[in-house]
Amino acid sequence: MFTPQINQVIDWLTEKYKAGASYGTLNTCRSALSLICGDRVGKNPIISRFLKGVFNEKPTRAKYQRIYDLEPVLKELERLYPLENLSLQDLTDKLVVLLAIVTAHRKQTLSLIKISNIRKINNGYEIEIPDRVKTTRPGSCQPLLTLSTFRGNLKLCVATTLERYLAVTKDPRGTSDSLFITTRKPFKAASKETISRWIRAFLGKCGIGAAYGPHSIRHAATSAAFKKGVDIAVIKSLAGWSEKSTVFNKFYNRPIVQKNNTFAEAILT
Repeated sequence: MFTPQINQVIDWLTEKYKAGASYGTLNTCRSALSLICGDRVGKNPIISRFLKGVFNEKPTRAKYQRIYDLEPVLKELERLYPLENLSLQDLTDKLVVLLAIVTAHRKQTLSLIKISNIRKINNGYEIEIPDRVKTTRPGSCQPLLTLSTFRGNLKLCVATTLERYLAVTKDPRGTSDSLFITTRKPFKAASKETISRWIRAFLGKCGIGAAYGPHSIRHAATSAAFKKGVDIAVIKSLAGWSEKSTVFNKFYNRPIVQKNNTFAEAILT
């Protein structure tokens, strides 16, 4: 098994290709074989030519070729005001969507926010995320979310929404340290799948088509910030991409369908 013939490898990759495997999947298979069998497999010119042919037949494409304008989402968020009149579900929806927009982080990161890691600062809050996230790598810094008070429009202020949410959920959450809790009894920490459902349902209320999933907010927020002049280095740092990363250009920077100095203000203004 550690010294397969090249024709055996090609036959195996061909079977997977015929079964529907994409170029990315086959490339991962090649990497796995290279790890087990050495570079004689990973760097073999025949296998490289085979994968090039697969790419030509089934080129990899970004999930979204275009991304929606955030305007209807922001209008729906503005409608959820004043905060004192909101139900727990509406308040939860508002906070989770605002956080997803102004931090450009994944639902995984939002599900890892702990109350013990939220710190009050002069103009808002700071949230440390010590747990491992998708962008965690050797030598990199863990996410630090800065939520400044947005005095330009308090209806879209994530800091004041967070304050209200903490006050409303203080009793129902009991001893749970997770920021987000479920909106029905028995109250418990909300999983990333639950957060995903909340975001998907909210996008539906805004008229965003079902083709766009919860992760699309990360696409929409970073694309909107870039179009409004936010420095690409700021966007990469905030979203957890390295300085040399090409992920934003390849997969996130998309034309916005239908039509400032900081990331959050550029999006919300």
